[in-house]
Amino acid sequence: MTRRAGNASGMSLFGFKTKGTPGESHNARLGITGREMPPITIMAPSSVRYYKLHFLDDGFPAQTRSDGSYYEHPLYPIYIAEEYFRQHARHADPALVEAAKLVLDAALKRAQPFQDSLVFWYGSDAGVTRAAHKHYSALTQAYYVGVLATLHDLIGRRSGYNKLARKFASSLAIPVGEGGVMQQRPQGKGIEELPLAMPELVLNGWLSALTRVAAWPKVLQRAGMGDFLNQNLDLLEYLLPRYDMPALQNSRYSLSGYVYLRLTASGGAHITLRDACTSWSATEKYALGTGSTYRWSNFLLEDDIKANVDGSFTGKSKSLRANLVLSQLAGENAFEFVATANKKTDVRVEMMVGEYSPLATIPQATKWVTLETVPMGAEPRDYHIGIGAPYTDLMGYPTNFQKSFDGQNRNVYHLIHIKALHQLSKFQDRPIFSDMAKRWAGYVAHWKDNPHYARFGAHDYSDKVPRALRRTIKDAGDER
Repeated sequence: MTRRAGNASGMSLFGFKTKGTPGESHNARLGITGREMPPITIMAPSSVRYYKLHFLDDGFPAQTRSDGSYYEHPLYPIYIAEEYFRQHARHADPALVEAAKLVLDAALKRAQPFQDSLVFWYGSDAGVTRAAHKHYSALTQAYYVGVLATLHDLIGRRSGYNKLARKFASSLAIPVGEGGVMQQRPQGKGIEELPLAMPELVLNGWLSALTRVAAWPKVLQRAGMGDFLNQNLDLLEYLLPRYDMPALQNSRYSLSGYVYLRLTASGGAHITLRDACTSWSATEKYALGTGSTYRWSNFLLEDDIKANVDGSFTGKSKSLRANLVLSQLAGENAFEFVATANKKTDVRVEMMVGEYSPLATIPQATKWVTLETVPMGAEPRDYHIGIGAPYTDLMGYPTNFQKSFDGQNRNVYHLIHIKALHQLSKFQDRPIFSDMAKRWAGYVAHWKDNPHYARFGAHDYSDKVPRALRRTIKDAGDER
């Protein structure tokens, strides 16, 4: 939800000033505006400035946007509540618990019922193109499980916040096909930070969500989800090697990505095709529609085709293009379709292939690469175009260095992967979790010498990994 800026200033319960000229208070020096709240003292100042916090009159910590409006990001109350919980843990102060309660109560007013759960809906106002559809996020939901359960423990019995925590937990078990976030795979269950039509399984969101709910097994049990964590860990254990990218000394942000594919007929022929889909396995196929811009879906480019009454599509010229979502989840990525041509021809099947760039979210320096050439004629024929390595190596793009803090580009998500895997290894002794955390920590030590990352490698990431893994970074660095 977005609100326009206003001049109202609510009365404070806490006596800490944030309004006025810079330097008037601790919070103001961090760029925080709005109603008075206890100082933010533990969160890194660069993070506070990055969030552009403005406390609304009811205590909701909104984000100030460049146009002067305030965006009510559902995760911001989490950041502030956890800040006050951490301060309270260091030096007990009821005012900090009350401040966290105020923030979370303001957030809960914005939650909405869905099935038997409570959710925070995201939409186009989130400012993320691929997330413009109405959805909720497993990451956000899991965070609220943790902070509401914590608040219940601090306040005591009959607070009601434990019941609300269960409401948020139950949302994690609603399948994507029903408007939820849960992906059911043969090897277990996964939860999506951003549910799309085809599974993506963003790793930082999945891991972060699991670490939050793993800390509250009783909440899951009382929500009827006693096996939910184990089922997620089963799938994570199976898929984790697919996130590893040793050639780039990195980890994948997610397991899926999109690519352009082109069919070009020789001799001026025109192609007609129908029943087009991407195939990930014999039982997992995703049909192509038509479109032009939203690339997290399968489609034939509207500019290249004309629709026929029988549901087929004919190319306007000798070439037609398709946008395909491919995945490391696939047993085999393939493009399948039934096609004819108005005369005998050879059709060149090409894919747009690029390179990794640390400041991008998709492959760069792309070029067309021929996958294969197939014969085509007047008789309909079924085609199966397999798409494998190395062409799919960047489907599931590696984590990048796009985020900037105080003018320095840093890799945020790879470090989240390391920390979360280390945490999960403490909940359950599954060797791959600790082994991969150590391997990925070792990658960080080599970034200074990696040509992809050398210009960003001067930053010391050791304080971003668990203390037990800092030696891993040092030892790997000493081996260089």
